[in-house]
Amino acid sequence: MSDRFRFRTPIYRVDGKFKRFEIWHCEDGFFEVARTLLVDDNATFGRSEQCTGLKDKNGRLIYEGDIIQHDTVAGLMRWPVLFKNGCFVLPYESGDAWLGKVIDNCPYESGVLVVGNIHENPALLEDTYDK
Repeated sequence: MSDRFRFRTPIYRVDGKFKRFEIWHCEDGFFEVARTLLVDDNATFGRSEQCTGLKDKNGRLIYEGDIIQHDTVAGLMRWPVLFKNGCFVLPYESGDAWLGKVIDNCPYESGVLVVGNIHENPALLEDTYDK
């Protein structure tokens, strides 16, 4: 099965704090996953996020909602992976950049790295990304 058809659904506690991800494949179907989670009545589901099918420099799969970091001429920067207009992008100040092109053309040895996600580590974006 292609990684591109993997999804993750954030699960939150009743108080709104992130609890965990539920990873599922398109062929599994979300309803099957949801049925197995119904025993946990103290949880709520977030919006499912799709895998990009791309990997960072360490071989880690990149999902929508992950926080990506790489060197730029302005220094080390971080961006959330967004799904906009049918593709996965990083919201650069100069305009959205297609994630696949950023990974393929990153001119720095540090490469592109997943450093967290918007559910567990939103503070990673505070200094480097103007929402």
